[in-house]
Amino acid sequence: MIYASYKDYHEPLDAFVSVVFDKSKICYHSLNIADQRVQLVSSSKLLLDVLLPAIAHLSCDEAAADPEFTLYLIDLSQLPGSAAQLPAIPWEPLLRRGHRGILVDGLYMQFVHIESTGVRILSAFDEHTKEAYYIVSDAEKLPWYISGAPMHEILYWWVRSIGMHILHGAVIGDQRNGIALLGAKGAGKSTTVLTCLENGFHYISEDYCIVTNDDQPIAYSLYNSAKFTNFTFERFPHLASYKKNTGSVGEKYLVYYNDIYPDKMLYKLSLVAFISLNLQKELPSSLSHLDVNRSFLDMIASTTLQNPTFELTSTDFFQCLKSKIPAYELTFGSDQRKTQTLLSDLVRGKVANLA
Repeated sequence: MIYASYKDYHEPLDAFVSVVFDKSKICYHSLNIADQRVQLVSSSKLLLDVLLPAIAHLSCDEAAADPEFTLYLIDLSQLPGSAAQLPAIPWEPLLRRGHRGILVDGLYMQFVHIESTGVRILSAFDEHTKEAYYIVSDAEKLPWYISGAPMHEILYWWVRSIGMHILHGAVIGDQRNGIALLGAKGAGKSTTVLTCLENGFHYISEDYCIVTNDDQPIAYSLYNSAKFTNFTFERFPHLASYKKNTGSVGEKYLVYYNDIYPDKMLYKLSLVAFISLNLQKELPSSLSHLDVNRSFLDMIASTTLQNPTFELTSTDFFQCLKSKIPAYELTFGSDQRKTQTLLSDLVRGKVANLA
């Protein structure tokens, strides 16, 4: 097949899901994500239990109104006989594109085979129906990092369809204003977030959040998970009991902020500043204005690497966003008290102490 149409994918997927849920005991769970009601419909309680902890802080009561977005979760290992097979869709385009996924007439799809555990994952989002399918071969074989950012590809596609974007960055603040901490791996985001939470700040994100492009942009919480290293636990030994995986050589440890700081979790904050982190242990902590183009690069560089697809609209989104929020560079080292003071002043709108 040279070209597979929307119908070639949608009809087999829809039929497959209908059969599965007709024969399964269905589990429901409602979430409030970015002021949208999202309903998880799972054929397996095990799969729901594996995926839910990272987004459990967004749980909400079941509502009579129809959800804006419905996500169907299927664990093939829990299905009987012939039902435990992936749906009969055109596989060649998915296999050729690999984990980056494809777009067919408003239907986004991705197929991943994780060789280390043998698990297969099919993710699909239909922007016409605002429905998605997350089908795994065996929930018990999902790697720990999938549990930390579950259904990331689907949520990315859905968020883009409603005019928002997932940002790779940490967001902390008081109960009114938030600041986004930007930086690549090793920039110090985790350490800075932890230090701030232990000193009065509140939490929106550590790795991924949802941002709007309103006149006053908003950051919404998405995951409450984090990946800590042995260095993190050396700095914060009292958090060691919150590890969710045993770790191995070169592996990080999954933790959930909702377990550690349940009273510090916030749902959304107005964004008042972007902070590019510059770890310099030998220098005193200081805050300086940052060129908006450098801020744009810091936003989009790590964000596009983390998301399943790159679209020119993403560039347009962040080009627009950078003009609405001031940007700063935080140079910091071992002087945690000074760093805290600088960030606290910034959250409250005090920016007099600039380098």
